Amino acid sequence: MPPFEHQPALIIADGGLPALLAMWMEGVVRRPPPAARPPMRPARSAAIEGGGGAGVVVGGADEESLRLAPHLVFRPAGLSPPAWEAVERAAEICQLGRVINGSAGGEAELAVGLEPPETAAGLAESRLLLDACEEAVRQGLTRIIWPVQLGPGRLGQSADPDRVRAIARAADRALLASRLAALDAPASAAGLRIETPWLDLTDDQIADLAADADAPVSAAWWCVGAGGGGAGGEAAEGMGGATSEECTACGRCAACRRWGGALGAVGLLAAATAETSFASEPR
Repeated sequence: MPPFEHQPALIIADGGLPALLAMWMEGVVRRPPPAARPPMRPARSAAIEGGGGAGVVVGGADEESLRLAPHLVFRPAGLSPPAWEAVERAAEICQLGRVINGSAGGEAELAVGLEPPETAAGLAESRLLLDACEEAVRQGLTRIIWPVQLGPGRLGQSADPDRVRAIARAADRALLASRLAALDAPASAAGLRIETPWLDLTDDQIADLAADADAPVSAAWWCVGAGGGGAGGEAAEGMGGATSEECTACGRCAACRRWGGALGAVGLLAAATAETSFASEPR
């Protein structure tokens, strides 16, 4: 099992299953006893507003609950409405008190006119990591968790050359982004790093870990066929805008089939679909 520390962290969360699992591990499974928990950081208005200007304290969290949950959740800009809400829901379930929104418009601006698509996607990821590093420094944190997981990569395809190259690029991106952010950071940010605990895990391994940890998989959102797209997946062709107040995972898109297969193999499919319903109106 990938190592996790009790040091407070900024957890990048897009609403997907790997992000939920990282939040669950940090907030619940490896939650230290009260005597071993780190002290609460000084209150800062930016802890709620964040780099993007808007954020939330979920679950009616008060100062005591924030002290007991020193981790912060960083929500990237550009998520679909269901994925946006899934981040808040997961943060509350995982007992993580604060959600900070990333800067708006970064990914869209970088993607304009760039070919091939992999170039735009890679630059968007770099911008996301630098945005997260900036927020971590602002909050006095030196540990960032990026729960990137490059699937589908079923167990029989775990050594696929394209997947291996993608994993290497993501590892390089995390290392270089943290070093670049540290160049102009204050001395208090020494040791700034981006951890990628799930980077080389397959979908089957993520599902196994979720089952072993008894993670609340219904709090994740991965569907790209309903509600305006999903977390970490391609937009559904001809999907159009969401009009209903709530949407439920379609069960038919590539992302639903991907995670449905992995979770079904470990007996979690029913749990994953039992309560997976999120608002579909834009935020």
